[in-house]
Amino acid sequence: SRIVRYEDVDDDVVEEERVVLPRYKLAPYHSGKSTYKYFFKRGFTKKTMKERLIGYDSINRTVTVPVFWEDKSLAGVLGRYIDPDRPKNKRYKIYDFNTGDVLSGMHNVNYSNKTCILCEGLLDELWLWQCGVENAMATLTNSVSKTQLKFIRQHFDTIIDFSDCDDMGNRFTETLLKYCSDDFNLYSVKHLYPHGCKDPQDCDPEDIYYMLDNKKPLNAYVKPKLKPYE
Repeated sequence: SRIVRYEDVDDDVVEEERVVLPRYKLAPYHSGKSTYKYFFKRGFTKKTMKERLIGYDSINRTVTVPVFWEDKSLAGVLGRYIDPDRPKNKRYKIYDFNTGDVLSGMHNVNYSNKTCILCEGLLDELWLWQCGVENAMATLTNSVSKTQLKFIRQHFDTIIDFSDCDDMGNRFTETLLKYCSDDFNLYSVKHLYPHGCKDPQDCDPEDIYYMLDNKKPLNAYVKPKLKPYE
């Protein structure tokens, strides 16, 4: 499977029936019952491990995180490699599902709250959720697909950009500005990242809530000079 960006998805694909996997697919990873110390070193708790059914793939040496549809049926599994020397763009293993069809955390959203918080990474969404942030979801890439945007448009009218404070995160922001400005109230918290922090998981809960309380309209965001795609 590959990560799908907005530009890669045709309108016909958006209408395709979603794929639901049986829960027994999680059994080999002892999901919610055992994991690797790496998960806890990242600041996650045993409660999060159990509630989000975190597991461990001993063959591929990945911490496994299931991704669910909004009705809590299983969409797929993502694995985070624990090798610290692995290249940044090869740190995740996609277990046979299309990441562009789903948003990590979409099964936890509050539909009466018309605001969603979008981040890029799986562990960033998991961290925001552990910190008690409502309606945090991850696109699982530095962009947003048409399928993801369709779901967001059906349930929300406001988006808060909580993408990474780096070049790839700036690409994410550019996508929101390009495709979401006409349909949503857009806000950003990226101007408030504490010194030395570049993504949600770098931030303490106090920092996260301060950033959300002091968000600014995204149209006031200073467009950065982006590096070209390599």
